[in-house]
Amino acid sequence: MCDLPDEKAIEMSETFSKRVGVGIGSNSWVSGKLLERLKRVMYRRNGHLEVSVDIDCGNKEVISFVNLKLRDQVFNKYEISMDNRKPRNWPAILPENKAKEIVFSYANRIGLPQDVKFSHMRLDKIDSGTWNAHWKRMHNGYPYEDGSLSIGIMAIDGEFFSYGKFFRGKPCPTDVKIPKEKAIAVGRNKISSLMSDEKAKRHLQDYVVSSSELKIVQPNAVFGFLTPFHRSNSRLAWVVTYSLPSNDPKLAEDVNFADKFVIKVDAATGKVIGGSLSR
Repeated sequence: MCDLPDEKAIEMSETFSKRVGVGIGSNSWVSGKLLERLKRVMYRRNGHLEVSVDIDCGNKEVISFVNLKLRDQVFNKYEISMDNRKPRNWPAILPENKAKEIVFSYANRIGLPQDVKFSHMRLDKIDSGTWNAHWKRMHNGYPYEDGSLSIGIMAIDGEFFSYGKFFRGKPCPTDVKIPKEKAIAVGRNKISSLMSDEKAKRHLQDYVVSSSELKIVQPNAVFGFLTPFHRSNSRLAWVVTYSLPSNDPKLAEDVNFADKFVIKVDAATGKVIGGSLSR
């Protein structure tokens, strides 16, 4: 259950807004519990959503902030269509180095966690017209598979648009006892067990390893079966991706249209602890 009072949620959203220089007024509305772990504070004016803030009920911190009012103001000012299917005539965009400088000034105001490492900048001219900076969550030098943080600014004038923190999992031991080659072999054996018939198994070696990385993951294998449900006991694992190298329709049909497998092998034990497949 979420034990965060509405008044406290509003106070936290307003404190965050002041920190990044966004005025939000007093027309707030709390939507209640989202999945029993979040509270969303929304600021509306004349029926239009202007600012949305998500607060984690567990650790009592803002994990999402979107300044929709600012986006609308910028699009209206420069006569940019809200419909991304139509041509957009963008005015001058901030160069990446200047955008990064502005983003880092906001990061200093917010106070980012110690366990994140800057990753890259990305320009979005399709939806929001923003420069977005991305950080990865790390532990002992290894990235979390599901651990990231982002800050977005308007690409034209650098005003603050969004913040998002997605952290899942906890720090865990990072012993690596299984070499990459062993993990790749274990993963290929797991793919063989997932294939439905002998015709598909004949194409096992057609899958090439497109990536193999050590990441902190949330296991989703139960009694040898891959499930959509993840457990909370994080593990360091080899995350190995196997892909079909061609678009041959006959090959895809033979393997039941499973064109990519992701297998997660525990880096300490060599056991398959998770994965997924796409069709």
